[in-house]
Amino acid sequence: MKRMNKRLLALLACLLVMVAMLALVGCNDDKPENKPCQTHTDANEDGVCDVCGAAVEIEVCDDHIDTDGDNLCEICGAVCVPPLDCTILLKDEQGNAMAGISLTLQGEDAMVVKAVTDAAGKIAKAIVPGKYTVNFEGLAEGWYVEGNASVIEIADGSISFDFVAIDNNPDGSEEKPYYVGDESVSLTFPAGATYFCFTRGTSSRYLVVENANAKVSYEGTDYLPENGVIRILVAGAADTNSTMPFTVTNTSDAENTIAVRFESLPGTQDNPYESVLDQVLTADVPKEGTVYYSFTAQSSGYLVLTSETEANNIMMYNLTSYVVTGYTDGGKSVCILVAAGDTVSISIASKAMDDVNSVQFKLELHSGAAGDPVPVYGNGSLRLAASGAISLVYHGESKTMSVPADSLTLALNGVAQESTGGSYIFVVAEGDVIALTNTTEDRVDVGFMLS
Repeated sequence: MKRMNKRLLALLACLLVMVAMLALVGCNDDKPENKPCQTHTDANEDGVCDVCGAAVEIEVCDDHIDTDGDNLCEICGAVCVPPLDCTILLKDEQGNAMAGISLTLQGEDAMVVKAVTDAAGKIAKAIVPGKYTVNFEGLAEGWYVEGNASVIEIADGSISFDFVAIDNNPDGSEEKPYYVGDESVSLTFPAGATYFCFTRGTSSRYLVVENANAKVSYEGTDYLPENGVIRILVAGAADTNSTMPFTVTNTSDAENTIAVRFESLPGTQDNPYESVLDQVLTADVPKEGTVYYSFTAQSSGYLVLTSETEANNIMMYNLTSYVVTGYTDGGKSVCILVAAGDTVSISIASKAMDDVNSVQFKLELHSGAAGDPVPVYGNGSLRLAASGAISLVYHGESKTMSVPADSLTLALNGVAQESTGGSYIFVVAEGDVIALTNTTEDRVDVGFMLS
């Protein structure tokens, strides 16, 4: 009996030793000071602890910890690079601090650093070494930072960077002149002040200043007001990248607001001549140039332009309905459909090689009805209204006329014509009347040719 008790005691002691040993090698998840990656072991990276079978969570570090100086993170094992205390300073050209400006540093390894300049224009921050692209944001309109979008490298011996913010807004100085374009610009001058200005453009224009106390200097010549107005012809530049500088001076002994503007020359696209109906007009067209006219329709109908000058290129553009029509190389008429209130732009160019070429033309407005037919002098085109009809009267020698038959019916002097090969082909003589009808519900462009 005593021998059996001794055996039981020995077995119990062995069990206690085994329990103690298991306790030493087991996982203690209930101890808050134990980090998961310090407690569990997952050598085969199957997501399960090799000792206790618990699920192992792979921890991603926002900020690595390396207290033993081995350059390895004690939490996730990543290689650690100690950050460097870095200073970035942003000031303007006069040395004034630029406060409240956002900065983003984009690293090559997807690391992003964001900060905002303080009252001294400074950012002081610990940043991991590497190359970063600089991006300043939040500057006022017209400001930019020299070196913005550039790349800086943060490394030992290179941890301080200075940037300059530049105000690129014009101030009338020679370095930052005012720009005067199509719109009038009003500038307020202190007494006796001079402002530098410039313009661009390849067309010649008038520089206009309406102020009795102003002076303009352009290409070495000073201009003073005549009857309170300065008007200078400014020649166009060779190309749109060229600038035409000039200065404006307040000649009074008090503050003065001076308006500066440009006026296009008469007959240009921005300042066209006004055309009138039923009068012979003469356009003096410079060599390789164009003269512009404008017409506003008072009633609906077909606006017809006729010209006896053959070496020309004339186009009409309905600015209201966006319809364009034109003719070249000796055509005698061009026609465009208008409604009351439509504005039409007329451009007249000459193919003659003289310095100035006179092109005579006449504008007429016809209803296109049988009693008011549209005159036809040569090759031309017109646009028919949807499901509309038009009557044409031919002026000229007997010739063969060809008109596309698609979507149209055609009668010559009241006799219906048959189409041949997709066109109406017939002979016209002086005074013949051609009736065209659009059989569709869409507007139709019609071209007619003489041969």
